[in-house]
Amino acid sequence: MADGTQSSLNGLLKWGIENSAATRDDPNAPTENGSRDPTRGLDSKMLAELLGGPSDADRMREAMSAIVAPVDQIDLDNKMIAWDNFEQLIENLDNANNMEPLGLWAPLVQQLENSEPEMRRMAAWCCSTAVQNNIKSQEKMLAVGGIPKLAGLATGDENAAVKKKAISALSSACLEEEGVGGG
Repeated sequence: MADGTQSSLNGLLKWGIENSAATRDDPNAPTENGSRDPTRGLDSKMLAELLGGPSDADRMREAMSAIVAPVDQIDLDNKMIAWDNFEQLIENLDNANNMEPLGLWAPLVQQLENSEPEMRRMAAWCCSTAVQNNIKSQEKMLAVGGIPKLAGLATGDENAAVKKKAISALSSACLEEEGVGGG
């Protein structure tokens, strides 16, 4: 284990012991300056260790930043990795629903018009994942103009893989009304 990580974990352990219920209730427990402030001694590095690093929202933003970055800054292979990460994150319904407050729907739908077929395919795939069994995301994709762009890809794209993902996304985007379809 790296010395920095070990030090951070030791600091977190010390903070936990100092702020545990048993220590708080012990009048003989040592304190710094005679007072107990639970926020004292806890820093962002320790919190990151405790919580495991960046949040899903941060990772979604980072992935989309890589996806929309110019190719001279991030090559296509790394963009594909970012697409894969993004798609895996939005498989989670909560993350898919967070796309709208994070402002990720517009850049996602814009990628449906990318000149690179693999970028269009991945954009359609992510649209499909986000809206599958998710009425809230279906409505957001409709609101940002995703349906006409997907329909255009499904009927007019030269790349068969792009067409298939666009059709999948359109199929997933079919809004379901409550009480319809026996559900």
